[in-house]
Amino acid sequence: KAEHNQSEDVLLGRYERSATVARVLWPEKGPFLDTKHYAVYGPTLMASNEPIHNILDSRCITFHMQNKPAHYRNPLPSDGLPLKARLTAWRAKSILVSLPTVEPIEGITGRLWDIARPLFQICLMVAPDRYGKLIQAILNIATDRKQEKQLSDDGKIVRILKDLSPDDLFEWEILTSDITEEFNKDRKPEWHKSPNTIGRRLRALGVKTKIKGGVSHAFLNRDMFNILLDQYDLLTPEDSHESHENKQKPDITNDLYHDIQHDIQNAKSMSCSMSCTQVDDNIKVSGIHDIHDPCSRQEKVVIKVLDIVEAAS
Repeated sequence: KAEHNQSEDVLLGRYERSATVARVLWPEKGPFLDTKHYAVYGPTLMASNEPIHNILDSRCITFHMQNKPAHYRNPLPSDGLPLKARLTAWRAKSILVSLPTVEPIEGITGRLWDIARPLFQICLMVAPDRYGKLIQAILNIATDRKQEKQLSDDGKIVRILKDLSPDDLFEWEILTSDITEEFNKDRKPEWHKSPNTIGRRLRALGVKTKIKGGVSHAFLNRDMFNILLDQYDLLTPEDSHESHENKQKPDITNDLYHDIQHDIQNAKSMSCSMSCTQVDDNIKVSGIHDIHDPCSRQEKVVIKVLDIVEAAS
């Protein structure tokens, strides 16, 4: 009914704080004056015996009801009065109490975390002993969502990228035509996707594409790719190994060590040169050329500084 009446925005905006929908009520008043905005944010329970749209599904926590045909008594508004009274009393008692802070939970991210976080906060206030069960329930939902994403076109593209990607490189590139060929394999001709369409889907997934030598390439790196695999529940322990970034990055500590060495040697030479000049002046006066004490002291300083640098590196 919402789709038939073009009222999907009412349902889609329910989860977003300060969300409003616009409706034209007075066409005769002209632009901007003919519209009224309605606030639609608020907790919502929806029931449907039809699959809901994937966008609406992503803004909800979905519970699939069991198929148990039986004779059930129709609920009455009065059945909810005891619960309403308890909730009203709890609200009056805790209205000035701030919700507890909850730490991010591994495996629950994105929009699902935004929706579930108030549930975790309330659970800590009213039933802390059930907090672990709530986490497990939301984690199960997160796993189901990832598995459902694998069945989408984007999920198939990510799986193809995984199959075509090397295991021993930090950065690599894949021909978009190769990805398109794998994507269209075993599909009816009328369902085939063009390379341009696949290229747009790659960019939507965060994969950079570029024309190189007149041919489109997809450019990937290990860090970004592992995040993508994790979002579609395709990340394995072998994929999450240490990236090659550390191996390819220059050793800044080592470079700093050599730079300090170079500067110290220059300072040492300058100090020795100055001391020799001073000694030559002394020779002219006293005819005595003693050991270069400044050079000796500088040598000790050099050794101390280099020891500190080696310990730091």
